Amino acid sequence: MINKILLLAFLSSFFLVGEVKSQEKLVWMSIGANSGDLGTYPAFSFGYKNGNMAFEVGGLSYFGSIENYPAPHRSFTNKGEFNTGSLGFDGLYYPNLNIFERIDIFAGFGVYINQIRDIAESNVSNRRYTQDVSYNLTPALSAGIDIQVPKKEESLSPLRSLLNSIGVGYHTIRGINIRFVFDF
Repeated sequence: MINKILLLAFLSSFFLVGEVKSQEKLVWMSIGANSGDLGTYPAFSFGYKNGNMAFEVGGLSYFGSIENYPAPHRSFTNKGEFNTGSLGFDGLYYPNLNIFERIDIFAGFGVYINQIRDIAESNVSNRRYTQDVSYNLTPALSAGIDIQVPKKEESLSPLRSLLNSIGVGYHTIRGINIRFVFDF
């Protein structure tokens, strides 16, 4: 618990440092993965940035085979409760530290709702069944870096001319992710 408080204090210090950037408007999408209770979960996010502030919506989901109903017989083993998906919202801050001209760092805080399933595995067929479903809220922290891509005036690709930067980040729910940031 102390580690989380110290990390939150460190990340929130970014809000107190730096000057306001120009009203740069960007959108992004990210893909990534995180290790979960049942294996590796694919993750995603979509975001919008205006100046130093940004917000994003993201999530992750388990795509394995789990039936959405209880085991049809009594010959099963209860495997326990597992997080099978999350969806949430993050607010991000980009301090203008002027360390490197083409590099932006960011830190964020969010809230995610998680789907928790009580899973049973059939002793007969080895199939997994959902015995019960519940939901909970979890706070999330994120941080990362975006590196601006040099623009080429004669670029033939419309996608290439819109690409602003490529980044990498870590999110406590969504794990490691790669970001593609576009001019808006």
